[in-house]
Amino acid sequence: MNLELAAAELRWYFRLAPGEVGLSSNFGPMVRRLQGIHAAPNGVPVDGQRMAAAGRMSRIEVRLKRLASSDQYVVRLAFSGETHRDLVRVLLTMPSAQAAFVQSKSKRSLFAWVCRLLKNGRRSSDRERRRLYARLVDEAERRIDSSLTAYEEAG
Repeated sequence: MNLELAAAELRWYFRLAPGEVGLSSNFGPMVRRLQGIHAAPNGVPVDGQRMAAAGRMSRIEVRLKRLASSDQYVVRLAFSGETHRDLVRVLLTMPSAQAAFVQSKSKRSLFAWVCRLLKNGRRSSDRERRRLYARLVDEAERRIDSSLTAYEEAG
């Protein structure tokens, strides 16, 4: 398995797997009650697709459990978000990004500062800001790749 396949597998696991297995939202009872349905729903029929998804989900969980907790945390941050690789979420946890934020003396929140850096840093007219962008993004990408490699090796 290569890193791109591992990334696709983890995106599926964190974003789509529960739905494919048939797990419902924890808001289900509330939604049914608001819809005027007061009885519990019948059991979800188990079909081949759900069984295959459950098997795939189980294999991924075994691999994730073999990872160091720091690698588990990074892959969850990177692949459970809305984007392909959620650099914002990873950068928010990196001490180097937090230190750069403090050094910047920004009045923004750390989240807003990181988002702005990712949006404008590459094409900033400020050379130091472009360097900071390149250094932090490179560090975040290397951290994600390291955790993906650990995931691959855990299989």
